[in-house]
Amino acid sequence: MIDKLHSTSIIVTDQERAVDFYVNKLGFTMFTNIPMGEGPNNSWIEVGPAGSTTHIFLEPSSEPRPALTLVFTCADAHATCAEMREQGVEISQEVTVNPWGTRFQFKDPDGNEFLVNQPADQQ
Repeated sequence: MIDKLHSTSIIVTDQERAVDFYVNKLGFTMFTNIPMGEGPNNSWIEVGPAGSTTHIFLEPSSEPRPALTLVFTCADAHATCAEMREQGVEISQEVTVNPWGTRFQFKDPDGNEFLVNQPADQQ
């Protein structure tokens, strides 16, 4: 039986730019970087938060496509949003407090949009 989710993918048009964003701006770890063929933008690259058991495959494509909704968690949504803004990350929805948690949204350079949630039990 299936026991865990290994990875999901995000469509990116430029893997080098995507690695810069996810590793240098969001502080993710690069877990895998294996060439899949000749030329740039043709590698199997997996990134994710340090210690994460689920990785994000930066899937190369010349055509951007919407990503699945990915929800990341954090201990302090206000501080995380401010830190990401300082790193030049586009915040597409400001921090909002809800009964189920405090959240905000951001975009990557390809326009993929993601949620960051501080669970209600950590507020």
